[in-house]
Amino acid sequence: MAKTRRRKKRTHVDTDTAEGKKPDPKTFVFKRGKQGAILADLEQDMRRMLLPNTAANLRGSLKVA
Repeated sequence: MAKTRRRKKRTHVDTDTAEGKKPDPKTFVFKRGKQGAILADLEQDMRRMLLPNTAANLRGSLKVA
């Protein structure tokens, strides 16, 4: 009688998804209208502060809405 092929069991399950943990929320920091140098620095500081889940190099359109 021929040997049967071994079925792979699910051994590599992510611990984050197994515990039911929700993924971290993503954030955007963007400007509205014209801003001075101080507000531009504040915008960059906010991006660095929220960095793991924020688009660090997000480029907005030049058109002011």
